[in-house]
Amino acid sequence: MSELGKRVLTSVVLIPSITALFFFAKLLQVDWAVGLFLTLVAFLAGLEYLGLIERMGLQLERYSYLALIAFLEFVYVFFRGLHLVLAVTAVFLLPILWYLPQPQGLKRSLAAIFGLGYIPWLLHFFYLIYRAPSYAGWLYAMLLLVMSWSYDIGAFLIGSRFGRHKLAPRTSPNKTVEGVIGGFLFALVGANLTPIWVNWPAWIPHIFTLALLVSAAMQAGDLFESKLKRLAGVKDSGGLLPGHGGMLDRIDGLLFAIPVFYLYFHYVLRFV
Repeated sequence: MSELGKRVLTSVVLIPSITALFFFAKLLQVDWAVGLFLTLVAFLAGLEYLGLIERMGLQLERYSYLALIAFLEFVYVFFRGLHLVLAVTAVFLLPILWYLPQPQGLKRSLAAIFGLGYIPWLLHFFYLIYRAPSYAGWLYAMLLLVMSWSYDIGAFLIGSRFGRHKLAPRTSPNKTVEGVIGGFLFALVGANLTPIWVNWPAWIPHIFTLALLVSAAMQAGDLFESKLKRLAGVKDSGGLLPGHGGMLDRIDGLLFAIPVFYLYFHYVLRFV
């Protein structure tokens, strides 16, 4: 099967499964199921991050570090902010205290702390979106996912067909300006595919702004992970998802888009 065929097949399986999980978790009032899912995602992405770091010559204690990632996501999700500052401070201090006295202590400490901020910290904003104080939380979460999926599809289709001008040739040679524009247009369409915009014309400026911000964040996240992979000397962060690479490859843009989406919904729209 071709890489495109694998990509499509993986999406056909994942998208309905994730949608069903989010819908029934909200319907049955078991939000913790989504929390467990996010913890699993953070764990798998963290495992791939460790692989990238190791290829850069920085060795981190694999099992203890993965336990920190899972614990941090668990605290974000299941304690709902209770004692969060204390837990986060402790988790971020542990790598410093452990790695600093060792060879390459400063680099290893920074790599460990960065990974904790890059994956579980950014990912926890998704749970805040999902647990918005209304039943609409799952619709907000799905809106973000639909926009991110739409951006990826648009960037791939338009970039592969019409891409001529390289966006960042040293970091990601396949990314083009045309792909970015296509991704934004698809994300803009995806932003409209939700029932949350009551009296739709009044929301058009917000829809456009949200699509623009999410698209920019998606592309920044994609380029950032591409830089990590280039430094590590690999094409994909893993092979977990056929046609997509690893878990980190699948959520790289989303990790940057999640907090942007949350901040806009929280401070501008006041939805969450």
